[in-house]
Amino acid sequence: MSTLDKTDRQIVHLLEEDATRSSQSIAKMLSISPATVRRRIEKLTKNGVIRITAIVDPSKAGFYLVAVISLNVDPAVMNKVLTALHTKKDIRWLAASAGRYNVIMLCRFNSTEDFHLFIQDEVAKLEGISSFETFICLRLEKGRYL
Repeated sequence: MSTLDKTDRQIVHLLEEDATRSSQSIAKMLSISPATVRRRIEKLTKNGVIRITAIVDPSKAGFYLVAVISLNVDPAVMNKVLTALHTKKDIRWLAASAGRYNVIMLCRFNSTEDFHLFIQDEVAKLEGISSFETFICLRLEKGRYL
């Protein structure tokens, strides 16, 4: 499945707002049958387009500090660095990127001390990182995936 049609997008949007919505509820909102909703969700899931999962509100779960960390990594060791970072529990989102930095990650921490230790003990010790910049998120305004 390479693209989503209008109905698929509407279903995904409704599930993003509340993944516990029933097929019956979604069907009523979109004026389609519950069976159609179930088939589409099953197909979207089977094809890896969506995963039904819980989204955590960081501050309510004890992660009081959310940070975006951008790295400049030597391309010769990029895969090694990405593999190492992939194993870190504090990293919630990780991407190779183009632009000023070639790795960007979103991290969650319980405290500024945990953030400091992560930078000092995890990031700064990785071979091939020439520089990095951190951005502390003060408030989450919007979080969407589509």
